Amino acid sequence: MDDKMRIVLGKKASNVALIVNICLMLSKVFTGFLAHSTAIIADAFNNGTDIFATLVVFGGLRIAYLPPDEKHHYGHAKAESVVSKIVALIIMLTGFFIGWSAVKQIISFELDTPGSLAIYVSAASILAKFFLYKYTNRIGNSIGSSSIVADSYNHRSDVLASLSAMVGIAGARLGYPILDPIAGIIVSAIILKTGISIYIDAIESLMDTAPNAETIKSIEKSAENTRGVIEVNDLKARKHGAKYWVDLKICVDKDITVEEGHNIASNTKANIINNIEDIANVLVHVNPCHRVEENKKYDCINCKRENSVQ
Repeated sequence: MDDKMRIVLGKKASNVALIVNICLMLSKVFTGFLAHSTAIIADAFNNGTDIFATLVVFGGLRIAYLPPDEKHHYGHAKAESVVSKIVALIIMLTGFFIGWSAVKQIISFELDTPGSLAIYVSAASILAKFFLYKYTNRIGNSIGSSSIVADSYNHRSDVLASLSAMVGIAGARLGYPILDPIAGIIVSAIILKTGISIYIDAIESLMDTAPNAETIKSIEKSAENTRGVIEVNDLKARKHGAKYWVDLKICVDKDITVEEGHNIASNTKANIINNIEDIANVLVHVNPCHRVEENKKYDCINCKRENSVQ
């Protein structure tokens, strides 16, 4: 999938999220004040921050796919990880203020019994947010966008938040009004947990996290299957935005020409990029492989030991 298509799909997901969140926020603000529900008002505030988070996500997505320039030789792909951290901070601040508001209500004993309309709005919110989570998560994974995936997890936490709000409202209407602000505290805890998880994932991405063992094995196999490659001496890969950058050392016959060694390296790079998804670039270093003169076999063990320090 080319970068233009990734941006188109990312914009589409962001637009859908904006429309859904705006509708939910307006309906919850109206219902929260009309039905005197702290949990619904807290949930509406959460939807408001979701709108801002989605705008940040789309802005970061556009930056991430800008071409390299004089100040950013490797491109701007890590902008997505930076945006994921911003989204995480927005989510955590939202969770904190919602929880603090609910705690203050309990301390002040300002407990009202919410109206029945609040239950129906919460139920509608659960369905809408579940749809939004599935939709944005599918698109985020299909285009390899960490920020859109992070936003989808935010929508998933909103499903649990709205469910907690609905349970609290129902309990308050059954004669336990304190359950409404308690539900607000539960909503706060769910939101905080989601924000912390997204923040940790963003940090790992910025720290050049390696792909899983299966992907590493596939990269190594593609290199070893290249004609002229005797062995892979060293292999490293790191996440760079939605894709991976690979550095590896290969062992080739020491008696071939520089041009032949260069061609082997070029073919190795092409094989890896063509056979494995989401590889942005491959840097291949060529090591000479020494022969054991007695039986003309390649001494790969010593070769690997000697070249591992290069």
